[in-house]
Formats: sequence, C-alpha cells, structure tokens
Amino acid sequence: MKILSIAVVAALVAACGAAVPPEELVDARDAYAKAQQGPAAKYVPADLHVAQEALATAENQFNSDAGSPDTVDDAYIALRKIQRAVALGIAAKADDDKAMAERDMGKTQSQMLNSDERKLREQREQIAHERDDLAKAQQETAAEHAARVEAEKKAADAMDALSKSLAVKKEDRGTVITLSGGVVFATGKADILPGAQTQLNQVADALKTQAEHHFLVGGHTDNQGNDSINDDLSTRRANAVRDYLIVHGVSANAITAQGFGSHQPVGDNHSPEGRAMNRRVEIIVDKGGG
Repeated sequence: MKILSIAVVAALVAACGAAVPPEELVDARDAYAKAQQGPAAKYVPADLHVAQEALATAENQFNSDAGSPDTVDDAYIALRKIQRAVALGIAAKADDDKAMAERDMGKTQSQMLNSDERKLREQREQIAHERDDLAKAQQETAAEHAARVEAEKKAADAMDALSKSLAVKKEDRGTVITLSGGVVFATGKADILPGAQTQLNQVADALKTQAEHHFLVGGHTDNQGNDSINDDLSTRRANAVRDYLIVHGVSANAITAQGFGSHQPVGDNHSPEGRAMNRRVEIIVDKGGG
C-alpha cells in the first residue's frame, strides 16, 4: 500500500502558490510527516493510508479554493485520523515488543499475562478515547459549518431585504448601496436630515450581518462650486454617515469614510437630473470575508 511521502506533501504545498494554508492544514501535514517515521507506517499501514487519503482531500480542497472553510474542516478530520493511526501503531508495536520481550527475557506466562492485560487495557482505552475525540471533532466541525452557512444566509437575506427599499447593486468593487444626497443632507450641509434616519437604520441593520467584510462610505457631489468646497463637503458627509452607522452598531474597525468631491460622476453634470444623481453617498461592502 502506497504511503504519501514527504516529497509529495512538499509538492502539494508548492502547488498552493502564494496562498497561505490554514493552521489546521499545517498541523495535519506535520502530524502525517511524523507518523510516516513512526510505528504506524510499519504496523498499521492501512490506517495510515486512510489518514493519507483524508489529508489529500484537504490538500485538494485547499488547492481548488484556498479560502474555503471546507479546507479547515477537512484538515481537522485528517489530523484526527492521523492521530488515530499513530495510536493504533503504538498499540501494535507494544504488542510486538511484548512478544519479543517474552522471547528475549523468558518471562513466565503468568507474569506476562498480568503485564499484557494491563497494557492491552490501556491501549484499548487510549484507542477508545481517540475514537471518541474523532467523533466529537466531527460533530463540532459539522456544527460550526452549519453556523457559518446560517450566518451567510442571514447576510444574504439582509441585503436582499435592503434592496427592496434602497438602490443596491453588485459591482466589481463589491456591493454598492447608494443613498441620494438630497434625501440624506440639506443643500451644502453635512448634517443628516431626520427623514434619512429610517434608511440609514436599515443600512446599519444590514451591515451588522456582514461579518468579516469591510465597508467604505464614499461622499460625492456634483460639479457646482470649486473642487476645494466639494471635496470638503463630500468628506464631511461621508464621515457623518460613518459616525451614524457606528452609533447604530456597525463596528468602527470595519468602516472607513472618504470624500470624492465631484471627481466620480455617474450622471451628466450639465442637466439637473444628472447633477442630482451625482449628489450621493455610496456604501461599498467589499468582497472580502471567509
């Protein structure tokens, strides 16, 4: 039965390119490399092969999608199977050592019986403990995965609900939530109007479900007035929205603000309609996360 060599593991690592493997996968690789040098390779190669296949599954998952949470799950399971093979190898070697001791030291049958029964009992207890740990780890992994799936569904549902009342669009830069500047602010001001609070409350509730994402609040103006005035006004408006969202529960570490003045128009500044489109606040949810 073919056992995965250290060279093959190294090749799998190289195939990952610049992606950094999760700690669980690194631990599984190290544990397998050590297991190859221990009694498991000689005494329980079938169990070590099962562990190797589990590690290969984790490596394949990492190679195909380095950021997938399934890599962590598969690596954790592989580590447990490696540890089980190591325990079985130790038990088998203990049995072999016992037989050799009988031949070399000429112990009496009664002496060996007491010692062997104790060792066998201890080894069986150790194996049973390893099996229990493996089952518990699998249950915990399944529960963590289910929790992640539920959180992702909640985040998607929140954004879908928000899109029913506000302009929400997915772009290359992330999910863009657009608020009309005329609704949020009075002309030339950076104080949030009372009538805009309902919309901003909805935005805050949605952003709080977007774990592991970063948000950029961008302020924009039309081209009326000079750049100095517009840049300052857009920055103050972006900061006002950021502060409001933080007060309503969005993490301050997850949200930044920036004023773009009139430099990123989405409408024609030569028409009233186009200028109205350009007077806006955009909240961009990046594509990051787990």
